[in-house]
Amino acid sequence: MIKIQKDGMTKGVVLSFIAIAMILSHFSVSADKVLKKHIYRMKDIKKIVNIHQVSWEVAKFRGTTYDWGEISIDRKELFDSFEKHGRDITKTVFVNVWLKEPNLWLVENLRVPAIKCGTDSFDNLHHMRHYFKLVDVAEQINQIDLITVMSHHKLPVTQEVTNHVYKKADKKGYLKSFPVKQVKENTDGLSEEDGDKAVKTVTSFGPPPQPVDYVARSKACLDCDWSHDFEILQDATINLQSAVNQCVIVAISNSLGFLQETSHYPWGGHTFEVQDELTKGYGQFNSATWTAVPANSLVAWVDYYASRAGTTTYNTGSGSQICDLFDGLFLYTKNRMEKGSAKFTHEGAAAIYGLDQQCGKDSYGSDDISVRANPKPTWPWIYNELSTNKAVIINFYRYNDAGAITSGHSIRVWGASRSGIDNYIYTLDDSIQGDINNADTQGLRTQKWVVKDTGNSATGNKPGTSDGMLNMNGLAWEIFMSVSIERVNAPPSF
Repeated sequence: MIKIQKDGMTKGVVLSFIAIAMILSHFSVSADKVLKKHIYRMKDIKKIVNIHQVSWEVAKFRGTTYDWGEISIDRKELFDSFEKHGRDITKTVFVNVWLKEPNLWLVENLRVPAIKCGTDSFDNLHHMRHYFKLVDVAEQINQIDLITVMSHHKLPVTQEVTNHVYKKADKKGYLKSFPVKQVKENTDGLSEEDGDKAVKTVTSFGPPPQPVDYVARSKACLDCDWSHDFEILQDATINLQSAVNQCVIVAISNSLGFLQETSHYPWGGHTFEVQDELTKGYGQFNSATWTAVPANSLVAWVDYYASRAGTTTYNTGSGSQICDLFDGLFLYTKNRMEKGSAKFTHEGAAAIYGLDQQCGKDSYGSDDISVRANPKPTWPWIYNELSTNKAVIINFYRYNDAGAITSGHSIRVWGASRSGIDNYIYTLDDSIQGDINNADTQGLRTQKWVVKDTGNSATGNKPGTSDGMLNMNGLAWEIFMSVSIERVNAPPSF
């Protein structure tokens, strides 16, 4: 049920996913008997799960998108609850969500990474968020009835699982009425490369992820080898706040912050260290010059070198093109490193960036160069770069149904995994750019994405003709470039 806004483990042995799937598919055992031991509810679920109705406010589109929903998992509340009830916080949690009426699977196996052993505090855990479709919604809502279950392993995407969950929803307390918060997302700031600086508005943003087609999903994975699931997760503590249209700058800063905070000599101290503090800021434009504000902010100095136009305040300014990205990356690591240096490579876009190459500047040094590894971004390359402790940034455009670009975004990737037929990535960003009405305290998040080629987004046809580009969660959001930053450690000094 959806209400319209009126104004304005118990602990026990848990079977693995492969065992659950085999029992259900090969031995015809009732899903009731198998799943009732392996899915559970949280009594304080409303503290853990928040539901948003998302409106988009990007440069080319500003309007209400009533059918865009978002689930936000408060990881601090989740693991606080685990500790309170004696559950294991070092086990991954999967969240699944169904709409009560009509019968639709909205969020499939959203993976919430576990807590590492030895973690003293949950305070730096960013909310895990995931978009979904608000079905048959054409106006603002303030409440929605959802069935939410959690487990320590993925649920098989089958009719039997759905039937079991619906059958037990009321008795087990899976069904809850959640308040819906209105959220305005403005993640933007990656400009197009056509050289046309004029903003051409569009009349539609594009559809959200569709409900799960569990019949198609189960058929597609009849021959999946679930025994070869694997993942790499880097440290995700550093996620800095973003000024308006500053996503490229913050993605660089998050990456450099990660490389610094995970570099250590055995006797203490960093082997890779920036001169500035890991804090928010911006490059303030005045006449024909830029000034880092504040003067000790990493973000401000990267912004200074990228030289975005119109940045007279924290809440104004244009986005960045790819050349601006390399300006910020190359010039910061050339001029403001306290210890160490960096090397770069990329996928997609031009073959070489650097001195006497694409985007080349006289201020670049001979080491300021990035050579393309692959003509288009690929999941295996991203996974391998993360596995060797490099920082990775992806750059993508969002398209609407007409094939028009609505916005562009740049974010750090901190994890990658493979399960069954799907490849995933985990990302960090700030979903509410700027600090109007204290927005800088509200938007920091992490997200999980299925990445695969689901068609040429620029054609406006979904699914469309394969073009070899990675789409995100089946949306018309296409990754066109990925950048890797390798830490070069400073030699020890005695």
